[in-house]
Amino acid sequence: MDIATLVGLLGGFGIIIGAVATGGDIMLFVNVPSILIVVGGTFMVTLMQVSLGDFLGSFAIGLKAFFYKVESPQSLIEEAVQLADVARKNGLLALEGQEITNDFL
Repeated sequence: MDIATLVGLLGGFGIIIGAVATGGDIMLFVNVPSILIVVGGTFMVTLMQVSLGDFLGSFAIGLKAFFYKVESPQSLIEEAVQLADVARKNGLLALEGQEITNDFL
């Protein structure tokens, strides 16, 4: 999980909750017709531009912001050095038989 995403989300909610707690009324921050126009309009305009499959798939992509796992740079470097060593000793065609764990490599 990316810590910046979590901090940003919690910070945004914290600011809103802090504003309400300092004496503001919750209804000052919530206007249902405006929310429906903004959120509903955003979804409908997006549906006009992309296919239904892409639209539904975008929610899964959005969840990756919270469940993304960063791989260790050290392990990627070690794997790249090992692959470079195989290519240097046996030629580039020897890389075809190698198992690569990272999609980027």
